[in-house]
Amino acid sequence: TVYVLGGIGEGGGKDVKDTFYSLDVAAKGGKWQTLAWPEGATPRSHAVAAVQFDGTGDRLFLFGGRRELDPANLPATPAGKIVTTTLPYAAEFFHDAWKYNPATKEWRRIADMPMGVSTGSIATIGQEHIFILTGATGENMGNWHKGWLDFGHPGFLSTPLGYHTVTDTWIVESKPIPESPT
Repeated sequence: TVYVLGGIGEGGGKDVKDTFYSLDVAAKGGKWQTLAWPEGATPRSHAVAAVQFDGTGDRLFLFGGRRELDPANLPATPAGKIVTTTLPYAAEFFHDAWKYNPATKEWRRIADMPMGVSTGSIATIGQEHIFILTGATGENMGNWHKGWLDFGHPGFLSTPLGYHTVTDTWIVESKPIPESPT
């Protein structure tokens, strides 16, 4: 099964979606199914997701993401970390996490991430671990719009975040990811 969650609409980065679709690629003539977004989760783009075993079955896990905001109209009670710049741009980076059970079609909120991350790379390891290996944290966001990804940009994870799907706990790996040569 392929899952698609959230995204950006025709209105650009401030037009984030609370959409959730699935496609059973093994079914002959399969069609996209519209599923329910997690109740209480803010619409977002740039989230990361993976399917992993949680001790009882395979589940879909949704982590983080972000949405653009108007710096002149920031929410009074944000759901995530608000990052502003000297440019006319602000964003909210989400640290919440969710687990979806495909059999019951139910979402459950799980332990929050140690920090908000969007646009990450994710890997499942073994039967009970998910690692977010890279991703934007919102630091040094002003440089994002000057040249998007300046080399040496400090606004990305330097150490992986690990999630244990059975114990519902997070670790921040102590060994940094090696930098690639430029």
